[in-house]
Amino acid sequence: MEAAAFLAYHPEIGRRGRVAKTRELVVAGTPYIIVYRVQATIEILTILHTARKWPDRLD
Repeated sequence: MEAAAFLAYHPEIGRRGRVAKTRELVVAGTPYIIVYRVQATIEILTILHTARKWPDRLD
């Protein structure tokens, strides 16, 4: 998935996440959003379909 690989070079490209301390990257041309956290590394927490109910928290 090119969008996930792009995060390695541009971790702040996504918008501020709906869940605290996360960011979200909308995958162009798809109904998916990559939810991730930027710390010493980039941690992809989940990939959500936009039709799903948004979780209150991500562990």
